[in-house]
Amino acid sequence: MGKRFSEFKKGGCFSPYNFDIYFHLGQTSDQMKDYDGAVNSYLKAISLHPYFIEAENNLGAVYIKLDYLMKPVEEFRRAIEINPYHPDYTIILATSTANEICCKRRLKSIERR
Repeated sequence: MGKRFSEFKKGGCFSPYNFDIYFHLGQTSDQMKDYDGAVNSYLKAISLHPYFIEAENNLGAVYIKLDYLMKPVEEFRRAIEINPYHPDYTIILATSTANEICCKRRLKSIERR
């Protein structure tokens, strides 16, 4: 998959203005466990298309894998703000709420130390 990824990135189908390509690069990077690459690709996709709810959602999921505390919550909330009627709304909201609860518990345990 690594060879296909680099070929895709260098290939003629790659356009610096195509948000969908950056989204797919983010998915591929995530699958390859290149989480920094996934974050960069999703952020680029979002910068090109600020209302790209799937990229916001996937970025939040990658932030969870990177063990960030509040960044996933911010991304999931932004996805909900973009479109509260999105079919995945309840999943995004549940994930955001669960992650926020977990973050608050972790912060409390850190404060106690």
